[in-house]
Amino acid sequence: PGPSLSKHIEHLKQAQGRAVLLAPLQSLKRLYREGIRPDFALVLDAQDQTTGSLDFFGEIPDDWLPDLIASNATHPQVLRRFSGANVYFFNAASPLDAMLVNAMRSPWPSLNAGSVAISCFRLAQHWRCSPIVLVGQDLAFSEGHRYADDRVGSVPKLIRELPGYHGGTVSTTPDYFLFHHQFEVLAAGYRAQDPALRLFNCTEGGASIGGFEQKPLSEVLQSHVLGLPPLPPLTAPGDAAGRAQRREEIRVRIQATRDRAKEGLRQVERCERSAGQAHQGTSSLNRLAK
Repeated sequence: PGPSLSKHIEHLKQAQGRAVLLAPLQSLKRLYREGIRPDFALVLDAQDQTTGSLDFFGEIPDDWLPDLIASNATHPQVLRRFSGANVYFFNAASPLDAMLVNAMRSPWPSLNAGSVAISCFRLAQHWRCSPIVLVGQDLAFSEGHRYADDRVGSVPKLIRELPGYHGGTVSTTPDYFLFHHQFEVLAAGYRAQDPALRLFNCTEGGASIGGFEQKPLSEVLQSHVLGLPPLPPLTAPGDAAGRAQRREEIRVRIQATRDRAKEGLRQVERCERSAGQAHQGTSSLNRLAK
């Protein structure tokens, strides 16, 4: 939700029901206030994003919340807010993800990225969406602001430069600089796999992103979206019996992992005792080596 998001609220309203709208959790409050309900919210971070300065829900009622697509490390408080919605999990390439994917014995889409917006981009490509359109991805400062509705206006001392959407250069942070690079690398790879794939950066501000056509959102909607029939329902209730089986499989795997961890701790304690006795002679050293 970069500063340029404000330019596109009315256009996003037109896209509802005709395009799949993927929204990072950070953008939900602004979309709610403007009467735009995305099809899915995505969350990547592990922090509790329900309180204090990280409260990304605000006045949003629970029954308005869309379905959630979340990393396995998502904080329980965030998941509880989506208790009335469908929740889907993706592989964010953490050790926890590796254990769960192994336990499930089935491939999960890997949406590993430094930014949740890039996870949205990877998911859209996984679903074979075309075109894929970025909105609000300034990846740079606009009049000192990093986010839509950001009132702070402070620019850190450590900044980088990126090519500007409207020419020239724009100032950005080191993390945004890396996200910009990842967008460009992924775009090049996706276009190589599918030359017919259309990628548009319709942010109309901030940084220009290589591999994307820089176009106004109104033009892209008119050419590719508004003439489409309404979308059918995107999700359906899951299989309760299948969920119960998966929970039991994961419970068994976690129990086995806990047992192995306990055995590992027992061996560590034996090593510590042997190390403390190593000065006593050869037999103690042999025990420690073993």
